[in-house]
Amino acid sequence: MREIFIRKQKIIPLFFTILLLIFTGCEGFNLSDINFGGDLRSQLQDDLNVNYTFYEYNDPESYHEDVGFMTGRTITEKDFPKYEHEETMITGWVYIQKGEEEEENLPPNFRKNKKGYIGSVKVGNVSESFYAVWRKKCTINFVSNWPGLSFKTQVLPEGDPIEAPVFEQKQGNYRFWGWYTDEALTQFWNIENPVSGDMTLYGRWEEVRTIRYYKNDGSDQWTERDYPISSTGVIEGIMFGERNGYGFVGWSTNKNADVSGITDWTGDEFNVLEKIPNGTNLYAIWSNDVVTITYVDSSGAFANRTARYGRGAHVNIGYVLNDEQNWYSYLNDVWHTEGLYITGFSTSSTKPAHCEFDRGGHYDSDGNGSYERNYYVITGDLTLYTYWEGITFFVHFYYYDASGNQQSFANYEVQYNECATAPSTSPTVAGKTFEGWSRASWISTGESTGEWAISSSTYDFSMRLNNQTMNGLRDLYLFAKLNESGHAETGSVTFAQSPDSDITVTNAHPTAYEFTFTAPAGMTSYEWYVDNALQTDKVTNEATFDCTNWTYGIHDLLLIVFDGTDYYSYHGKITKS
Repeated sequence: MREIFIRKQKIIPLFFTILLLIFTGCEGFNLSDINFGGDLRSQLQDDLNVNYTFYEYNDPESYHEDVGFMTGRTITEKDFPKYEHEETMITGWVYIQKGEEEEENLPPNFRKNKKGYIGSVKVGNVSESFYAVWRKKCTINFVSNWPGLSFKTQVLPEGDPIEAPVFEQKQGNYRFWGWYTDEALTQFWNIENPVSGDMTLYGRWEEVRTIRYYKNDGSDQWTERDYPISSTGVIEGIMFGERNGYGFVGWSTNKNADVSGITDWTGDEFNVLEKIPNGTNLYAIWSNDVVTITYVDSSGAFANRTARYGRGAHVNIGYVLNDEQNWYSYLNDVWHTEGLYITGFSTSSTKPAHCEFDRGGHYDSDGNGSYERNYYVITGDLTLYTYWEGITFFVHFYYYDASGNQQSFANYEVQYNECATAPSTSPTVAGKTFEGWSRASWISTGESTGEWAISSSTYDFSMRLNNQTMNGLRDLYLFAKLNESGHAETGSVTFAQSPDSDITVTNAHPTAYEFTFTAPAGMTSYEWYVDNALQTDKVTNEATFDCTNWTYGIHDLLLIVFDGTDYYSYHGKITKS
């Protein structure tokens, strides 16, 4: 094992350690600002810096850069080297473990980002090493569909979500209503979904009418809601902080009205153009006849929370005052437990077969299990017990048969932070070769129609399913990668050499799906790698790769040639399309 994989303790002379403690504690400290003699500055810089090694691939012989960082400094991804490839890009950096450390046992000064790669490091006094993880480049273009509004093209690694463009989403009586993958605006795209290829997104705008809701407590505090004229509107519940000595009851078009003058109740539905053809203002109506809802955590992990209303109010169950924001928030956002979610609310202190209120606060008024109303009329104090369940994910496996019909394997559930597992048997389709599973997203094209967007990458079954890796979704859809056996189409495989290569290798293309590479003969040894995997059957200066059964996409080719104690490398990309 090479030296980089061995933990090296750097011994810093006491004198320089003291200087380090003094200087790094100063705001804006920079060695270049101090007028040391050149030799002393150089010695300080050398003694206080720790080398971090960044490898282009998960291969100790690949190209790498050694970067010096000062002990005590916190570095992030933006401080790491910026390697460039034509068709792939870095999606993250992985820490190279040392000795017998477990795979997930990161040093305490390391922090992962939301993708699970290294996000930041507080530099210690130990040299560390990392390697880059590469994914296909995805180019995302935007068509705003609003005059004069344009956005920069984004280039992302496959699997990343798009960075939502920032702009003023209200233009007169129109509001931006989301991104779509087609010009006809029928295929909605969730901006949080991971991308799997190049795409153009088209903005949709809806003509809306606006209600401005006033707190009406003398503060002139207000917030607005826009309602598309093409759909049914619903009156909002309380959306402000509490008012001392009062409880919210409803809304009125008259700011001076009392409870008898309420014109609009929480949960009321309305025709937008009929009710608010030109928009309107609604004012909160308060009462000093206050009743309280007390929420009790059935697990005992959290202290009780309360919500206060005026007697007779129409209430959205499950909302309490968020102390941090002085705003009413859903209880699951206040009582947040990793891996659990609220399933319902009940007046019973023992969990019933079904709760009177579901997790969205819908009310089962007759006890038949049908939650038909999104509000509850409160006439007195109420205690509700909150019930939880562990988050589970539903894994679905699909494939297309020889006739193009969609078939499936048995679905199953995966517990939070556990891994999905592939079916014990692979799909068999005449004339096709099974090459693994790929993640897919359902793109709606109508109320009951849609299509699958299937990633070109093979799904990694070692990935743990949680809120981050699932992007808040509960269903994981996987499609079989079935490619034609013996398929031969001229030009379906191409090769591009990397400029980082430091040895000359020739290549030939004898068949549509084959490449033969020839390196200089007479060297000590040859190691051929495809996607970081050593090809143990290829040990000479010439190697032929049959790509017939390879997955579609970009594959990394690496040759390491040893000549005595020297070595050379050859890099390139084989693209199967």
